[in-house]
Amino acid sequence: MSKSKPAGIDPDQTLATLDQLSHTITVMSAVIERLKRQLRRELRQREEQLADNPAKPSTIARHSDRVLH
Repeated sequence: MSKSKPAGIDPDQTLATLDQLSHTITVMSAVIERLKRQLRRELRQREEQLADNPAKPSTIARHSDRVLH
């Protein structure tokens, strides 16, 4: 019975995996930034609505709760 050689680390495969991880992180970072911009825009709109129409904050608050959750 011959001894089997343990699987070695393939540098090319490791490099490809690291490149894929780097790409995934870049894409996820871009998505997170877009979501943050959208949330900031919605919060500004909510603040403007509250400033323009302080008599009906409950309607605006209910809408923003749906957006934030």
